[in-house]
Amino acid sequence: MASPCTDVLILAAGSSKRLGFPKAFIEVDSEIGTQTLIHLYSQRFKSCNGEVTIVTRPEHHDRMCEEVPEAHIVVNPSPQMGRTGSIQVGMRSIIERRGMYVPLLIAPIDRPGVSCKTILHLLSGSSTRVPTYQRKGGHPIRVSVDDVIEVLSAVPDRPLRDLIKEERFEVNDPFLHLNVDSVADLEGLDRWLKSLRNTLCGEN
Repeated sequence: MASPCTDVLILAAGSSKRLGFPKAFIEVDSEIGTQTLIHLYSQRFKSCNGEVTIVTRPEHHDRMCEEVPEAHIVVNPSPQMGRTGSIQVGMRSIIERRGMYVPLLIAPIDRPGVSCKTILHLLSGSSTRVPTYQRKGGHPIRVSVDDVIEVLSAVPDRPLRDLIKEERFEVNDPFLHLNVDSVADLEGLDRWLKSLRNTLCGEN
């Protein structure tokens, strides 16, 4: 069972150049009706007892607050510096709020295909862990306190994979490698959403 208020950091500060509009605000048909991808993804973590922090771009701050009012919204003023820079912005916000270094889950908005069973498994631990499907690593990534410290000391454009020392574990998540990067990927997103409909979060 996940510990109370386990921190989840959703990364949503990318430029979405290939897609042409913000990935976080993709409208999706879920089991409760039409909603944005960021709202759906945030609710999945919340239902698994996650405390959600979202890193976004300055121009998306107001809408993000409207879409996910229960989340902690943090702006990365320099999103062009890369994903690790956004991770650092989110980590500092969480540490400031918590008053200490804590392990956390890093979840890119464009990699939503993880099952709630896997989310619960990730939230319940403290070591750095990466889920794999058919031996290929996916997201979200659980980051230990030691690796949080390592990431915070890095330059913003250094890839996360070069900074963490992860354990890998195999999961049965057919959509783990779903990557919503372009219009062509929306078909895969729709297939994942269909797989969620009429399924309780704790059972998929």
